[in-house]
Amino acid sequence: MNHPNGVLIAVETIDGEIRQASRELFAVGQSLASTGGGSLVAVIIGSATGEAERDAAALGVDRILVARAPELARFTVDGYARAIEAAIAAIQPELVLLAGTTAGRDIAAFLAGRHRAAHLADCLQIECSDAGIVATRAVHRGKFLTRVRAPRGRLTFATVRPTAYLAPEPSAREAVPIESLDPRFEAREIQITITGQHLAGGGPSSLDTADVVVVGGRGLGDAGNFHLIEELAALLGGAVGVTGPVTDLGWRPGHERVGQTGQSIAPRLYIGVGVSGAVQHLAGMRGSGTVIAINQDPEAPIFNVADFGIVGDLFEIVPRLIEHLRREPHPPRYSRSSGTATSEAELVVAGFGPVGTVSGRCQGQWPRTSIPSSRLRNVLIKTITASTPTEVKVGETATVRMISPATRNSRPSRIARPSHCR
Repeated sequence: MNHPNGVLIAVETIDGEIRQASRELFAVGQSLASTGGGSLVAVIIGSATGEAERDAAALGVDRILVARAPELARFTVDGYARAIEAAIAAIQPELVLLAGTTAGRDIAAFLAGRHRAAHLADCLQIECSDAGIVATRAVHRGKFLTRVRAPRGRLTFATVRPTAYLAPEPSAREAVPIESLDPRFEAREIQITITGQHLAGGGPSSLDTADVVVVGGRGLGDAGNFHLIEELAALLGGAVGVTGPVTDLGWRPGHERVGQTGQSIAPRLYIGVGVSGAVQHLAGMRGSGTVIAINQDPEAPIFNVADFGIVGDLFEIVPRLIEHLRREPHPPRYSRSSGTATSEAELVVAGFGPVGTVSGRCQGQWPRTSIPSSRLRNVLIKTITASTPTEVKVGETATVRMISPATRNSRPSRIARPSHCR
């Protein structure tokens, strides 16, 4: 950018740690700062910020500003907006990046209105040129992409959709200057007082940070059947998600909703149970690594984006998978730092028998979705599989060779067709 102070990242934290959606901002921030030659600065807000400061330095910034005050211990628009304004006054950035979370969307709109600034919302990609700051956004429920532009030389706020960028890997860097800000709160300036917070249920992990997400759709038929989703997610150390119709019917709470009108997720492993694959839901899970779909309808759109498609009765398939995982002395767990997969991996389908057919083809994102083959034994998952359907009986092992990661950019319009269950 031409502006000497470049880009400011407003970092969100949870319990003193940088939120995953904010980590992703460092990738786009580095790109924009390097393109225009400006600096990349992060502002960290809260009452205890030590760990977040160290993480931000390792993620790659030129400077860190810290707004630390008792009033900032919990998020309020008034408090966080004043802290960001203090950072803006200190460095005069041309672009302020915020995560497209509930908090980020609130603050960006609030500050853009107060400063009469440009506001680029829900961006999938941001670029900078002499003509302006150009953002790519999804419109019409994700069916189309549009490019919008903000003029150069004035303050612009932008929210980036979670999972749109891959967070950079932390690395040892030279010492980064850390400076304290004084937001200077006046009496009664923060008009909302948070008296308590309640952690929502739905699994041992949070949807926006979970490496495994098990999503239940309307195919489960009733709210009482979601114990299957909860149990499977718990055994895999993952989080529970649901589709839009499930929350519309009142079967599950809204914070579990995944899709264009819910949360955007990017787990290493996504399992859709009874999910048809409406475009609104797909818009929120396209950043997933390995995608497994279990559905009785072989024409369900979810199979268009699945790495594995299982056509069969979920009330037969899921209980068998749960039963098998219970018998495992050490049920599988997945971590974003679990490493890469080998050139070959074993796919072991346990407890399915003639219920369904497994098929898939290369759709993984390297190396982020790679999982060591040692963690794949006796579980119905694999990062990359052969391009032709593979039928496996109970207890049998199929060895499949990985396809070149270069095929990631040539994602097929349909996976190898899952056959009807026999």
